[in-house]
Amino acid sequence: MKKIVVFFDVDGTLIRGNINTAILLYLFRKGELSVCMLFRSVFWYTAWHIGLTNDVERIAQKGAKELSGISVQRLEKLIDEAFRQEVVKRIYQEAVAIIKNHWAENHEVILLSSSFEPFIKKLATHLGIPEVIATKLEVVDGKYTGQIDGDVVWGNKRKIVEAFYQEHNPDEMYAYSDQFQDAALLERVTYPFAVNPDFRLGRYARAKGWKILKFS
Repeated sequence: MKKIVVFFDVDGTLIRGNINTAILLYLFRKGELSVCMLFRSVFWYTAWHIGLTNDVERIAQKGAKELSGISVQRLEKLIDEAFRQEVVKRIYQEAVAIIKNHWAENHEVILLSSSFEPFIKKLATHLGIPEVIATKLEVVDGKYTGQIDGDVVWGNKRKIVEAFYQEHNPDEMYAYSDQFQDAALLERVTYPFAVNPDFRLGRYARAKGWKILKFS
């Protein structure tokens, strides 16, 4: 039997919008973040989304800083609440159906996201996906330090997938993403899919003859 692996982006691909922003907004509503902290997080995400900055490592660090001092146990509880109220309704059911179809064919599905690992793990658990690759947050003495642990996933997805290929040697790979920044990732796999693509990825995907999916 062939070993086939599927890499699924999260923000804009599996869910509508950005999971980091959705959960940080919920933390603000619960009084865990100040207005200034929320503004900084939303500002930097918006600046990236509209193309004012490509410094995603800095943006991730800004977001991580807002979680400084929160215990792992406390954040897990807040993520549970935020997930039920803010994230579940954002999940594209078309994406869920595609994941189930891959499982029916005995394909391995991995969530590959630049968003924070605790958030992505919650989504993966909800969907029954055992493996995630996401941006890790540093923990010391049971509390988040406000620092990134290792590299930010964004900008490194192709390198991550290449390393996975070298270690596991799958016969075929699929990838689903919505952003032109992931074009290098999509070029690396056997079957690339552009999902609700931004303008640049849509144009690039059409030129390459890649399949384009529209979720609502």
